[in-house]
Amino acid sequence: MTGVLIAPEGTLAPKKLELLKEVVPRATRIALLTLDDPRAGTEQQIREIKQAAASLGVELPMGVVKDGDYAAALVTLAAARPAALFVGASSLFLRDRKIIIDLAAKYRLPAIYEWPMFVKSGGLMSYGANESETYREVAVYLDRVLKGANPGDIPVWQPNKLYLVINLRTAKTLGLTLPASLLVRADEVIQSRPAILRFWRVQRRSASVRFSNTRRAATGRLKPPTRSSERPKTGHTKDPYQR
Repeated sequence: MTGVLIAPEGTLAPKKLELLKEVVPRATRIALLTLDDPRAGTEQQIREIKQAAASLGVELPMGVVKDGDYAAALVTLAAARPAALFVGASSLFLRDRKIIIDLAAKYRLPAIYEWPMFVKSGGLMSYGANESETYREVAVYLDRVLKGANPGDIPVWQPNKLYLVINLRTAKTLGLTLPASLLVRADEVIQSRPAILRFWRVQRRSASVRFSNTRRAATGRLKPPTRSSERPKTGHTKDPYQR
C-alpha cells in the first residue's frame, strides 16, 4: 500500500463527538451528514461514528447526500431535531463546503468538520489534518512518481498533526458561548470576517459614497468641485520681472 491519506486513519469520531458535546453539553441527538458513495470509505465512517455515538449515549440520525442534493439530506436531518451536526470526511464535501455551511446555518446547527478550510469559509469548528499540508504531500508524492520512483517503494504518508480550529463569529451568530477550556485548546481561533470580505465591503461603501455625491451634484444639492483654472484668484500675483 502506498499513497497519501487525506485524513488520519479512522474518523476521529470519539474526539469530534466529545468536542460537539462541549459546545452543546445537553445534546442527546447529533446528526451525521454522509455521502452515498461506498468507494469513499463511507461504510467505515458510519460504523466508527455509530460506535462512538453509542459509547457517549448519543442518538445518531443520518442524512445521506445523493446526487449532490444537500438540501434534501439536511431536510431529513432537521426533521430529527438534532442538537448538532457531524459532517463526514469527504473531498466532495470540501468542494461543496459553502453549500453545507449555509445549510447548517439555515437550520442553526453547530457543526464540526474535518478540515480547517471549512471553518475559514464560515463553519463553526473543525478537528483533523490541515488540507494545505496534505495537498503539499500529494504534490511531493506525484513528483517522485513522475521522476521514476516506484510507487510501491514510497511509504504511505498520513497526517501526524491534528488541528482544532474554531470560528468565534459563527458561534456568536448561532448564539453559542464557547467554554474557555475549549478555546484555549484551539490551534486557531477565527474572530473576524475574512480579509477579502472586509476589502469588498470597504470598496462597496466607497463606491456608494461616490455614487451618492454624484447624484447630489446632479440635483444641485452638492456643488461640484471647481477646476483649478476656474478658481477665483485672490490677492495680487507678482510679476516675475518686477523688481
